[in-house]
Amino acid sequence: MTFLHDLERIVLVLINEGVIIIEDYTALLFFYRRSFFMGIGISLTAKSELGNSPISSVPYVLSSGFPMTLGTFTFLLLSVFVLIQLFLLGKNFPPIQFIQLAIAPLLGVFIDLGMMLSSFIKPVVFIEQLAILLLGCLFVAIGVYIQVEAKTVMNAGEAIVKVLSEMTKIEFGSMKMIFDWSLVAIGVLFSFLLFGELRGIGIGTVISAFLVGFIIKGIRKLIGTKRFHTKKEDA
Repeated sequence: MTFLHDLERIVLVLINEGVIIIEDYTALLFFYRRSFFMGIGISLTAKSELGNSPISSVPYVLSSGFPMTLGTFTFLLLSVFVLIQLFLLGKNFPPIQFIQLAIAPLLGVFIDLGMMLSSFIKPVVFIEQLAILLLGCLFVAIGVYIQVEAKTVMNAGEAIVKVLSEMTKIEFGSMKMIFDWSLVAIGVLFSFLLFGELRGIGIGTVISAFLVGFIIKGIRKLIGTKRFHTKKEDA
């Protein structure tokens, strides 16, 4: 809870400094919900033992080889993404996007919380692994849906794709696939360098890469695309 209070204070300071307009603060509260669902989803995907989602492939491999948690390495990776955006955009980097640095550790906290809460999950047969993977994909999809519909700051993993897409003129969806599978390739490389074998990457990686998008489309059709609003949009 102390961390969440610190995050609120950071946001309030940015509001007072004029970096964030007050109307955006309501939307930023959705980061709590989004990070919770994504964190639980990522942890469940890891527990399935079928393979992690592309964004988690590198952190999972590193957390298996070094004494730091999956959540910590996820936070560090997202922070690197923000620094890359800053390097690429320079003076054109929107100040509000620094919020990504405040949100990244929040996702890391919820990932580690999810790993702790799901520590009892030890699937034995494939059908159990698949069920846990599908549940994880559902949670991740709900988290992404909340983020998209809140129309606020993107998380670093998607923001960097947006920047690369705009700079290379490659369509966002195509760049997302290129970026995700590049992360998987890096994860494979680290896995063989550290362990001499493949770890944390498998059929579940492929399933989650495609399934999350389909689930999001289903949620949007079921619930709608204007579930969340900021005061600015309603005005």
